[in-house]
Amino acid sequence: MAGQEQLFNALRSFATTLAGDYDVSDVLHQVCDHLVEVLSAAGAGVTVYDSEHRLRFAAATNGAIIAAETVQEETQEGPCTACLTRGAPVVVEDIAVDGRWPHYREVLQQHGLRSIVALPLVVRDERVGAVDVYDTDARSWSESEVAAASVLAEVATAYVVRANATAEIERVNEQLQRALDSRIVIEQAKGKLAGERGIHMDAAFELLRAYARSHNETVRSVSERVVAGTLELPEASSGLSA
Repeated sequence: MAGQEQLFNALRSFATTLAGDYDVSDVLHQVCDHLVEVLSAAGAGVTVYDSEHRLRFAAATNGAIIAAETVQEETQEGPCTACLTRGAPVVVEDIAVDGRWPHYREVLQQHGLRSIVALPLVVRDERVGAVDVYDTDARSWSESEVAAASVLAEVATAYVVRANATAEIERVNEQLQRALDSRIVIEQAKGKLAGERGIHMDAAFELLRAYARSHNETVRSVSERVVAGTLELPEASSGLSA
């Protein structure tokens, strides 16, 4: 069952963020974090259409989810594509016994992921992407869990359009492209930190996010400076204060 208190806390946090300035990539990662917390899941990811109308992942909570979202990007097949085709949630209780998407299933099994719920991101009947929530066990996703995930998917869409009823689809496409551009520089920064410090990519991402939060910056801006060599992040054990 979805955690109501966690859902309320997530919506409260989103309402505060949406009222001010924000980077769309950061808030998509925040949406993923809240989905994991509300649904007690193993991870979550967001996939969006690029300018050529191909699905590409824009945010993910950890390395296993990146692998799952990447294979959907490469094959253009999987729950995210299916939910966008249907225009409705797609629930996979156990990928091990699901005959669809064999390459996707193989990657999930390699990374210990077993169940998925995928939901479309829709802007005024325009489907712009999808959000996927994963768990490591076979799972019968309840109606309340799917409903809670749907609410957070709607919140993610609201971020993209900035809750502006007059927003045009061109504006939406600009926001999506910015999220994809952010993903690239964030991955570059993660790779640089992981290589230089001999740490896991997930740990490198947490260093970036912790520094960004403590200095009131976006993850993208911190990543750009790390890649350019103009910012040296402190070691995790030494604190993240300026």
